[in-house]
Amino acid sequence: MGLLTDTRTQAFMSRVILAVHKPLEVVLYVAGVLALLALAFTPLNEKTYFSENALLPGLVDRKYQSEQDVQNYAKELTRLAAVDGGHAKMPVEWLREQFTELGLDVFEQNFTVNHPFMEMGDRNALVDSNSGTNVYAILRAPRIASTEAMVITVPFRNKESSKALGRNNFGIGLVLSLAKFFNKQMYWSKDIIFVVVDKEEVGMQAWLDDYHDRHSEYIQSSLMLGRSGGIIAAINLELGSELTDHIDVKIEGINGQLPNLDLFNLAVRLCRVERVPVTFQNRYNVPDRVVVKLEGLQHAATTMLLNMAKQASGNPSGIHGLFMRYHIEALTLQAHPSKRQGSSDTVAVGRVMEGIVRSVNNLLERFHQSFFFYILPGCERYVSIGMYMIPFGLLLVVPTLHAMALWLLAVSFPATSDDAGDQDKDKDTKSTSGDVSTKGAWRPFGQVMPLLIGAHVVGAVLFVSPEYFVGDHIKTFGLTPKDAITVGFLAFFFGITTLPILGRRNNFRGSDNAPSDWQLLKSLTLIWYTIALLGVSMFNFSLAFFIAVPTIPVAVLVRPLVRPSSRRILTAFQGILLLIISPPALLFSFLCLHHRFLNPRTAPFDILAYGWQKTVDSFFDGVVNAYLFGNKMFALVALIWIPVWFLLWLVIFRKSSANQA
Repeated sequence: MGLLTDTRTQAFMSRVILAVHKPLEVVLYVAGVLALLALAFTPLNEKTYFSENALLPGLVDRKYQSEQDVQNYAKELTRLAAVDGGHAKMPVEWLREQFTELGLDVFEQNFTVNHPFMEMGDRNALVDSNSGTNVYAILRAPRIASTEAMVITVPFRNKESSKALGRNNFGIGLVLSLAKFFNKQMYWSKDIIFVVVDKEEVGMQAWLDDYHDRHSEYIQSSLMLGRSGGIIAAINLELGSELTDHIDVKIEGINGQLPNLDLFNLAVRLCRVERVPVTFQNRYNVPDRVVVKLEGLQHAATTMLLNMAKQASGNPSGIHGLFMRYHIEALTLQAHPSKRQGSSDTVAVGRVMEGIVRSVNNLLERFHQSFFFYILPGCERYVSIGMYMIPFGLLLVVPTLHAMALWLLAVSFPATSDDAGDQDKDKDTKSTSGDVSTKGAWRPFGQVMPLLIGAHVVGAVLFVSPEYFVGDHIKTFGLTPKDAITVGFLAFFFGITTLPILGRRNNFRGSDNAPSDWQLLKSLTLIWYTIALLGVSMFNFSLAFFIAVPTIPVAVLVRPLVRPSSRRILTAFQGILLLIISPPALLFSFLCLHHRFLNPRTAPFDILAYGWQKTVDSFFDGVVNAYLFGNKMFALVALIWIPVWFLLWLVIFRKSSANQA
């Protein structure tokens, strides 16, 4: 410690930082991005394996055979779902009757959604479209108390909703058939809960809240009469056809949470055993002959980036994702339909489900031994947190190093009657040498702290504003809640953008008699920006990475480490760069690029139109999901990224002192 506090050591380190930080920042940024993409290359990642040997997936003797039952159930459901022009409600009585005939404990749960952003139209229509009923049945373990349970969920979709989400009649039929088969077995050590979910995520959230005795302000439901023990794992099934082309395993949960890797490995392994083609992100593994070639790297990197894109959104990729808020490992098996003879049938999918449930039944404790933080370049390869945080750490060094250099240059030297004339001559020399220990040196915190506090007040105002955007006054303008949220956000963003441009000079620009503070302001902003990215990466690495890659270069380039230029062209160019990385622009760009990748033949104008529509939807969904499901995306944008962006925006328009200009 004595070495670090020595003034000569400090001066030497300061000179080194100021001399090498620019080329080092470029090297670290490029190395960080390339290193993360390189981790998708098979020789650089690891093959998946089972950490929890008690699962015993290869030793489970699967016996499920009831294909005819599935067809009969699905045929009847198809008839029931087609009534009322395809707008049929869930057949509650029919489902209760089927589960009751099997000898299970059957219950139903009514729920209603009522949040501030609902359409204010006909109240009866409002209740019909935002209320529903979940039906669930409990198979009690025959030889043990109901202390633990597994959950099998399946969403009900009528003919109308099936157009957008895909049919699921065979999924419900298979769950009923599995319940009939499981009820005849005597080896269960955990209860099995079968839940037929109405209204997708909303219905699942209502059931989970009531099961765990948590009451939501926006989702009201009837008293839950039937419960079991603590839930160990949950499997959501989506099966829309008698024949299955492949099963896609979905793992992304709310706020980027992921299930224990052992559960994913279990599903993949059992699909392989039953010879059901399995994919991740709807992408098959490449042949072994190309895994170490450029083609293999491109395929694996694409799969990994698609996984990261879904995780970064913060939204679950299926209703399984809501279980993770309650520390329950869960995933979705989405069986894609096929018309080819020789494809996997419902028996094969049923045996996969049987194998997963029986393997989880073998567990003596909750999932805990395998990874919870990982990214997947394929079904059988993974990159652990110990690997992907190294490239991300290289990226975070870039703004940290730049902030250190700015900190050294932000030193001010007050003038006296004896040396006022000499200060202007040697001030730049002192700052450049890094001699921060000069007697009387100080930094203008008094000028910077009000800006830091004010920027976060701006973010807090945005965070609490959505309910005001959708007040009664929107009826005057004929706006829907979605339109009001979009207009309100864009107006708010336009307001903070023009504030330093149109504001009073003495409020947003430094005084001619005071030392320049833009270097200290940018230094503290970059430090907070780095801390925020590191914090976000702890629970949603993909989101932190996708924010860091486009924003770090711009954040560093804004107001370079030279005497600030008074040229308007430079200021305008820096402003354009900052507008490009603003939250609305980043969201729009990401959605357009994602759609362009998935639909390469789409016309450019259609891509832009799609991106705008999805951006509007994302504004609204982000707020609603924050209220209903606890999605943290809106809070992160409003309370962290908007203040950071606004502070960088202020740096551009911060006037230099007379001595530095």
